[in-house]
Amino acid sequence: MPYHYWNTLTTEDFFSFSPDRTVVVMPVGSIEQHGPHLPVSVDTLIVDGVLKEMLKNVPESYTALVLPTLPVGKANEHIGLNGTLSLSMETVTGLWTDVAESVFRTGLKKLMILNGHGGQSQAASIVARDLRVRHNALVVSVNWWSVRDKPTIFSEEEYTYGIHGGAEETSVMMFLHPELVRTENCRNFVSNAFLQKEKFPRLFSQGILHAWKAEDLHDSGTCGDASIASPEAGQDIVKSAAESLVDLLSEIAAFSLPA
Repeated sequence: MPYHYWNTLTTEDFFSFSPDRTVVVMPVGSIEQHGPHLPVSVDTLIVDGVLKEMLKNVPESYTALVLPTLPVGKANEHIGLNGTLSLSMETVTGLWTDVAESVFRTGLKKLMILNGHGGQSQAASIVARDLRVRHNALVVSVNWWSVRDKPTIFSEEEYTYGIHGGAEETSVMMFLHPELVRTENCRNFVSNAFLQKEKFPRLFSQGILHAWKAEDLHDSGTCGDASIASPEAGQDIVKSAAESLVDLLSEIAAFSLPA
């Protein structure tokens, strides 16, 4: 079997996994408000859904070990709206580090941190680098959406500004969990960043990472055009993301340190 769920194994099972041909996947999500149309569990549900699709295509040439998803992350940009659960930077990096170090104690040395929440991408990168330095391990942090080919389902404008509860996330939820999407509340939540871009072109240009709270972008806490979302688009998004992640996982399995 090309993949196993960590929590289903016995302590003796871990002796059978080759450190060179085994990649451990640590899914990390978030519980945070996603406006009036989506549940607070979006980022955790999506990372689990993409992971499930990815595992369907893992080849027999190596093994993927999947850790239990860590559902609560760093989401303090959303704490101004009800339902958000957030850990501090110190807590989330400590949690992820402690779990990873428990993995490395088994002798396994390849880890993919599969992230479902953009607001904690930097935290994942910091943890990955520290683990690399301290444990001489191969650690890769990746957002589920970031390795696929550039999508063309929606407009460039929507991909730039519809970053939270917009067309893409709503479509994926319509595909994975349609029963949780309140379609009657789906509308175009126009981002304040889009409205301000002409007045402040440099401040709101690509590559500028300025601090923001969810309310800064839209008073609903979300931004993007949820009204154009569809389950068909969601299916395409999940499948393309999963295919790209399988490619990445395969390369991690094949890669040797040092290189």
